[in-house]
Parts: sequence; structure tokens; C-alpha cells
Amino acid sequence: MTIVTEAKSFTSNETFEWFKEKICFHSSQSKKLHRYRHYERVPDLLADVIDTELDILEKFGLPDASDFMNILDVFSWRKKITDVDIKELFETMKQTAESYLLSPAKTDKQILEEGKEAHSTAHDILPLLKADRHTYNIFLYETLFYANDYDADEILLEMKKANDFTAEITIKMNKNQLFYGCINEEIQTFGLKFWNEFVEHKKNEKKTPNRKTIRQFDDIRYCRFGYFPQKLTFEDCYLGSIKYLDAQTPYVMAEIFASPELNQNSIHVYMPFEQMICMLKKANNVSVSSMVRCMLFINLRKNRECTNEIEIRNCYRTYLYCKGIDLRVTQCNFNVSPFEEIGNAYYAVNGFNFPD
Repeated sequence: MTIVTEAKSFTSNETFEWFKEKICFHSSQSKKLHRYRHYERVPDLLADVIDTELDILEKFGLPDASDFMNILDVFSWRKKITDVDIKELFETMKQTAESYLLSPAKTDKQILEEGKEAHSTAHDILPLLKADRHTYNIFLYETLFYANDYDADEILLEMKKANDFTAEITIKMNKNQLFYGCINEEIQTFGLKFWNEFVEHKKNEKKTPNRKTIRQFDDIRYCRFGYFPQKLTFEDCYLGSIKYLDAQTPYVMAEIFASPELNQNSIHVYMPFEQMICMLKKANNVSVSSMVRCMLFINLRKNRECTNEIEIRNCYRTYLYCKGIDLRVTQCNFNVSPFEEIGNAYYAVNGFNFPD
């Protein structure tokens, strides 16, 4: 019996009592977890929270996609919860499950293509496809399908093959053994089409800003003085933060560093929303860029739980490196405060007309 028919009454059904117990435990462990800036330092707490979320979603017949997990995650940030709060959350989960379970069935190809249209992350889409969330399937969705427009049928066929990976292969894919060919013999039995592209992608993904570069950018990020040319052209750059600016046609302001060798202050570049998405598709750190992309689209959908500024450096402890872009910017004059005028330079992408 599904949750849709089973959970009809808060008072008479044992499902609600089970749910209440789970939510109280989830809330308690989440509050402990939120005390830590880096969750990986407390793996047991993190496991408690995630495992409880998975139990709840399974009970409601929902896949463990980010959209569904976020309902519980947002609730966990409440300082205090009452029985009324829990009943409201239970009703939300029940309605979400009914909407999901009773909605018209979609083919895997429809799910994949709609996910791309909505700029969903691999963690939103792979559970809906019943595809394992290992790094190869993430690469197939994020890099080949989403960023490079590979054929959906080819991607789905490849995911079907990759779902048979053993746990041992999955572990080795995330270690340097991948680059030494230690698992090539095992992989050959699966008849994969894009394995070589995956290995090259993983090599490129390792080319993230090193500690010296990060410190260099940190040192000059808040400098008040600097030389700013009137025109700049980028084939690659580093993103420190992105600010979403709401308008009839949404746009963003990106904090950008050029090559660290220039030892130049960051510049703030105004650009159309879609141009920023194109930049994020070129980023080598897919795990960060996909989350940033998702946050931008949450803001676009007017989700009040999210800020309009994404601090990449502060949140993810790195700068997002975008390579292979064609970005030409010119300096623009803005009415800014004297303090900002001293410390920052404001540019716009060539041909971009600012909203009034």
C-alpha cells in the first residue's frame, strides 16, 4: 500500500507517528551538523541525516532527488519545531508524493531532456532515471549531455551499461588508479563508448586553482587600489562570486580574476544571465559549477530561501576555473559610492545593454 492511500489521517494512522519520530531525529541531528562549517568532518552525523532523509523519501514513494530532499533540508533549519509544524510538513510530503506518483509517466528520454531544459543537476536527474550516481554517470549527464549536447539515446544506453559497475570499479574511478590504466581491463567488458573521454575529463578536472593561486587571489580580492584597463579579453578566468540581479530580463554581476600571473585586482562584470550559464558549462569543476547553476535557477524561480549572491570562494573554498570561453568586456561608468569607486572596477560584456 502506497503512502498516497495509507496516510489519510494524522491521528489514526501509524504512518504519521513513524514520520514524527523520524523528523524529530532528523531535526536533532541536523542542528548538530549545522554547527560545523565542513560536514565531512563529522561523517557519522552526516550519515544520520542523509539516511533519515532516504528512509522518509522511500516511505513516501519518492526518489532521492535533490528537489525532494531539499524539502526536508529546508525544514531542518528551523530553530524550533512543533507538532503543528510536523503535521504541515507531513501534508506537504503527502501532496508531493501524490503529485509525483499520480503524474503521467515519462520516458527516460523525456526526463533527461526536461532536466536539461530546467538546468537540473545530475543529482536531480539520475535518481529519476534509476541510474547510479557514480562519477561516470555524472559525467555522461553533466558534461556530455548537458554541456555538449550529446544525443539523449546514446547517453541513456551508456548509463544502462554503467549501472552494472561493481562497487570496486566505482571506488577505483575516484582514485589515481583511473589514470594509470589499472581498471581498463575490467572496463573493457562493459563496451563503453565514452570511457576515454571520461578519463581525459577527470584529468582536466584535477586542474583546479592550487593553494598558491587561491592565496594570491585572496590577498588582492579586497584591495582598494588597482589598475584596470578599459578593455579586456578572456579565454579563461576564475570566478569568485556571482550576484543575481532581478529584472524583466535577468542578468548577473560576476567577480572575475584573469590569469594569476597578471597579479591584477578582480573586476566585476555585468552580463546576460544566459551568458553566465554558458561560462559555467565551460568550468572544469563540475560538482561546483552544477550547484552554482542550480542556485541561479532557484533564484530565477523566486525561491525566497536562497540569497541572490553566490559566494563561490567562501562556500566552496576555491575559485571556479572557466576555460575555453570567449569573453570580451569594456569598462562602464556607474553611479557608485566613492568607496566602491576606489576599490572596484565595473565592466560589461560588449553589446550588453543594461536595464534602466
